[in-house]
Amino acid sequence: MTEPTNFHELEAWLKDRPPEFAVAIAARIAMRSFPYLVEALYNRPSQRRAEFLLPSLCALAGASFAAGWPHRANDARKVVRRIARDLSDAFGEEDDGIRFLLIEYQDIYEPPPSDLVRDAHAFPLSERAILASVYAAQAAADLGDVAEGLANRSAPADAAMTCFCVACRNRSDGDGATYLEIADDMEEEEDDAEFDTESLDAALTDARRLEDALNESQPAQQAARHLSATPLWPVGPPIWAGRKWADLVDELPDDEQWWVWTDWYEAHLAATPLNETVEYARAKVGQNIAEGVVAVNTTLAETIQANTDPLAVAVEHGLGGAHALSDQFDFNKHWRRIQSALPEDPAGVVGATKDMLEAVMKTILKHRGEPPPTNIKFPSLVDLCLAELGLQPSSEPTSPADRHARKFASTAGTMIKNINQLRNDAGTGHGRPESSDQESQAFGLSAPDARLAAATSLILSAWLLHHDTDS
Repeated sequence: MTEPTNFHELEAWLKDRPPEFAVAIAARIAMRSFPYLVEALYNRPSQRRAEFLLPSLCALAGASFAAGWPHRANDARKVVRRIARDLSDAFGEEDDGIRFLLIEYQDIYEPPPSDLVRDAHAFPLSERAILASVYAAQAAADLGDVAEGLANRSAPADAAMTCFCVACRNRSDGDGATYLEIADDMEEEEDDAEFDTESLDAALTDARRLEDALNESQPAQQAARHLSATPLWPVGPPIWAGRKWADLVDELPDDEQWWVWTDWYEAHLAATPLNETVEYARAKVGQNIAEGVVAVNTTLAETIQANTDPLAVAVEHGLGGAHALSDQFDFNKHWRRIQSALPEDPAGVVGATKDMLEAVMKTILKHRGEPPPTNIKFPSLVDLCLAELGLQPSSEPTSPADRHARKFASTAGTMIKNINQLRNDAGTGHGRPESSDQESQAFGLSAPDARLAAATSLILSAWLLHHDTDS
């Protein structure tokens, strides 16, 4: 079948595709619904952060790791499954307690306490986040089982679709529904109208991206990893998601180091690159959850700080500036090539960054009605683009500031040309044979050098496009 266009087609499509696809889609579905968990924190917030918020994040971390590095799904399988089971049990106990107490008060015709009523209204919404993280983690664990021959190939798809059903139910924030009024209709026939439109569209967009990758003969694991490196919401978070996330962040005390999770979630929103070592540690940190919120978050903070590479941070900032211009230029396909090459293939990184810069400059010139000749040399392309943007004027500088700005533009042009020269000496692209590690080292091209080239190229690309917009 081709790419899915509705709920039923998505279900059939997932079952017929590599199990890595189901894990990637489930993790993203659960993350999109996660801001709803704020509803559970309005009553007994400290207890709820320990019982539901942190375990849900740990479950999501395992699912995210399996989605981003599917060849390592088995590494986090046991701890992810345990977190999902414990979280499901904890939610079930709270859920049943609320149901029982509401029924009890109804039977004796007494109004229930206000805190209980608030919980009854809050949990139908927060269950989206809690149970979605459970089933996303289950999909990740199932992927490990499939790899070990312990589960049917369709098991991750089943978990992913259950995740979708609990996360994307079309339920209004203000409908006043309580557990007594919400039917357990998971076994009923599902229809697209029953789901939140934005969440359904986002899931279908993810499926289309994976299908496109499959049509381009990308390996399943690579396609799943590339999907994990795209913004969480295809056209930006809907209003409800942004508001709920802001409310959730406001509920988190600074002295508990929740930044280790809020920064992580926002990195997913913006498709900021993540560090594999840190993400594996994040996936495993759930095994220490009994030590408490502060201990778990402190341990994770120490791991993050110990594995922070300044050049990797530069790449992240460069990518952030580039994504802000996505309506002018599609950075995703170029970033996927760069990300796939980091850090093992510095030659591939340099080749991909040079190709990105070339594509950006040609896009700018075409947009301005001045498409360059097809056989133009790279240095001439740089000069032509800078001149068209007014960054290489022939007149005298009009002020000291203008003189320094021209020097900066000249330096930027030299940097772009140097990246091309580095690619010519030790990079790949345009049919050049891939360089071996020994060949790259012979040219002095190291992984840090390649990361610097990637960061610089992303920043310069965004700089050129901003000049195209502003001039």
